[in-house]
Amino acid sequence: MDMELHGKIFLNPKSEYNSLYKWSLQEVDDNGAVGDHYIPWGFSLYFTAIELNIGERIGAQDDGDPDGAMTMNVERRITATLVPGDVRDTSDRHKTVYSMFRTSRIISNFQLSIEPLNKVDQRRNGKVWGTVSYSIEIDFEDLVTPDTVVFYLYVDMDTFERLERKISALQIDEAVVRVGRVDGFYAEWSPEISTSFVKVLTQGTEHEVEIPEGCDVNPPRLGTLGEIELYLRRANNLVERGRPPVE
Repeated sequence: MDMELHGKIFLNPKSEYNSLYKWSLQEVDDNGAVGDHYIPWGFSLYFTAIELNIGERIGAQDDGDPDGAMTMNVERRITATLVPGDVRDTSDRHKTVYSMFRTSRIISNFQLSIEPLNKVDQRRNGKVWGTVSYSIEIDFEDLVTPDTVVFYLYVDMDTFERLERKISALQIDEAVVRVGRVDGFYAEWSPEISTSFVKVLTQGTEHEVEIPEGCDVNPPRLGTLGEIELYLRRANNLVERGRPPVE
């Protein structure tokens, strides 16, 4: 399985600016050159949905008893294809670029999955998952999965079905996702609450971090999502722009 990675990730337990941050992650390339200092990014980041889909999977499975009834499984979800940035903001403040650690590629595959709450998910409302791009051969064909980040939002059934109805009736003109305190998102220190560049650290072994002996820092990785909000807008244009009002 080819992931097209380079260099390694090193945890630097020292900082020239202890009042700002205590430690950082740095990329070290194959020639030994050390890159920028990245620290956990806790502020808000925005994404705009460019596609909304409703999906349902229905299946059945037996328990091995030829006389028994099959167990039915039904899964429902709403998925969205996302692009970085906030369609409501005409400035460049929220147009952040993302890249996986150990790559120089720009992440272009962002998704949102909205699912009804079940017993497992009752205690949380969101999580985040991601993978570094890889290719794998199946039946003599190379299949490529791009660098990917997926946000998960769990809602009660009433909210889920109301959103399904809105999508089916084409009643949504804009959908924006805001996330915050995303474990696994890193950026250079900044006095501002927005950043133009984010590095992503996944749970995979491809993102093994070299930690100096005696250092007890466990760098956050994708998994926990501290905040997630979905903003929906339906626009009704009553007067054409540039057209003078009727007296």
